[in-house]
Amino acid sequence: MTTDPNTLEWRFPNAATPPGSSVYYSLRLAPPAQRDPLALLHAWRQRLRTLPWSVSERAVGLATLGWWREECARIHSGKPSHPLGAPLAELVRRHALPAAPLLDPIERAEARLLGRTPETPTEWLADAERDLGAVFELSARLQGIDPTHLERARRLGAYCTLVGEIRASGWLLRQGWSGFLSDQQWRALALDPAHLLQPEGRARLAEALRAQAADIEALRATLDPAGLPPDVRIQVRLRDRLWRELARADFALADERLSLNPLHKLWHAWRAR
Repeated sequence: MTTDPNTLEWRFPNAATPPGSSVYYSLRLAPPAQRDPLALLHAWRQRLRTLPWSVSERAVGLATLGWWREECARIHSGKPSHPLGAPLAELVRRHALPAAPLLDPIERAEARLLGRTPETPTEWLADAERDLGAVFELSARLQGIDPTHLERARRLGAYCTLVGEIRASGWLLRQGWSGFLSDQQWRALALDPAHLLQPEGRARLAEALRAQAADIEALRATLDPAGLPPDVRIQVRLRDRLWRELARADFALADERLSLNPLHKLWHAWRAR
């Protein structure tokens, strides 16, 4: 990782990996040489993931995403123009990282700006893979994991994203986004997401989340994090613990975003390592 003062803000810990967060512990207990590169990948993800909620006009957001697409091309050509792009270009060159996982968060952010939600459970899973799934794939690539494990890394990243979005489901609904369930799943439950924001409908969010729990648990049951990088294993274990807390609260999340105690995070991160 470059030591250029202009790129120091992306090193670990950075705004995307703040002390006390799950991702902080997953990187703190990763091999020291991997902490800055991994923090950089999370910074890329955060910059794009938060964009739909940080712009006041859709057109501005879409134009910004268009610029980031161009920057991704510049990163792969070795001619980035953004301070975040310079160390990313170095990582891409050193580890021959492909463009697709770096573009995934851009595609996901665009879908949110356009108000697109996953239509089917298959699209729902693919959408989640474009978030932490992309980060986990890049983590596995830069740490030299056997390429046959990349799909498993992406699926585990999708699982972690889905748990996080179930946790934030009440907040996401208030932002006007219901894609933490697919449109087919909403129809099967005979629920209108907009109704869940009304006082008489708020209790039904827990009903929807309980109905979805079996699909998330079934996904997790097919995936073993063994053999994947330490940061991936740690994040999966912490999401497992968070999922237990959400289930213990019976998914009453309309007005809450439950979190693990930092000491519990540290303990389970150490165990996963």
